[in-house]
Amino acid sequence: MLRAQYDRFEGKFGRPPGPDDPLFFDPDADEPTPLTTVDLERHSVATLEALGISPAWIYATQHTDGLLPMLDGTFRSDEDRREWDAAIARYLRTHPGLVVDPNEEIRKLRIGASATSLRLARDNPSYAASLIERMQDTEREDHGDGHLVRTLLQGMASELVHSLAADPAALAVAKEHARAWGGAELAEDVERTVADSPDEAALPVLLAAFAATGAQSQHDEDEDDHEDNDDLDFDVEAANVCEELVGAVLDQDRPDIPRNLITSLVELDEDDGGPLIAMLIVNAMGYLVSMREAKITSVQLNDAVAWVAANFGGEYAGATAIASSLAGHPEGEAFLAEHRGVTEVTVNHLSETLDIDFFPAMIWLCAGMVATAGDGDTEWLHRYRAGQ
Repeated sequence: MLRAQYDRFEGKFGRPPGPDDPLFFDPDADEPTPLTTVDLERHSVATLEALGISPAWIYATQHTDGLLPMLDGTFRSDEDRREWDAAIARYLRTHPGLVVDPNEEIRKLRIGASATSLRLARDNPSYAASLIERMQDTEREDHGDGHLVRTLLQGMASELVHSLAADPAALAVAKEHARAWGGAELAEDVERTVADSPDEAALPVLLAAFAATGAQSQHDEDEDDHEDNDDLDFDVEAANVCEELVGAVLDQDRPDIPRNLITSLVELDEDDGGPLIAMLIVNAMGYLVSMREAKITSVQLNDAVAWVAANFGGEYAGATAIASSLAGHPEGEAFLAEHRGVTEVTVNHLSETLDIDFFPAMIWLCAGMVATAGDGDTEWLHRYRAGQ
């Protein structure tokens, strides 16, 4: 974490932090400015919510001056452990029925740490070069960033290499990243792997592929800001419109598609846009309710939310985690109980909490489910369409 903050500082201000500089700084300030305690807590809570961390853990970190288990599940002292356990126990006494699996929460923290390291590597060549060294140290199993990123990249290997083979622009970006990290030889390794040995991709090649696909997605989004709303060409009254939207989000790697669609409908006259928005919401809810009835597990829902966090970011994952309550996720329900003071989640509660992102959040959750439980095949989602 400290290494990541060090690199963020250098990337923001163009120099390493000095002895009097704040390591945790205001990202909007032109000069190194410390974050206030309130800012730090707000940022920390937002990050944990985006990862789908249990409300019990969020409560505990807020009431123990920021304590969290380390990525191996331990604490720095027995006193910290006792303080943490006491806070968790207080929360659970007032929220009977909530079950917290510490191993599952640690797994989410590791995913978040991996995603942060991958984004830093994409944006900071010196950090990427040092991360490559740590990834290749296979003797260490210490849950440091090298070990965590290595595990995540190996799990995404086939998808990453395929993305380069299918997109010459992404391949070119990957080679540029590789050249910045390891010279012409590493750039040649990227091209050779894609052409001749996609099943034998080395870790630096996979890291370059991840950096390239992320950068290309951002480039595509920037280009789309200057284009007409071609992504809104959906038949909103079609029974399969949600599946079409999920497919578009995944194929184009553009989570804003459902949000743009809702925005365009809001801009219509209320008599025209209102019924269409209601129809979309009912359609999307049908999938999540069907998942609930089919007993989709909390682990599957956690994986979907974590996928959204890793691929689209916290802005999308936070709303996705809340929407997951419709699919029976106890942590989504607990969040609403904590922040809305309700014991039974209703459509009105979700609509008031998520506002314009109510429908998009359901699409993002479905996209995460397809990407994880459905192996990226939108046909998997069809079974949960209402009436099937």
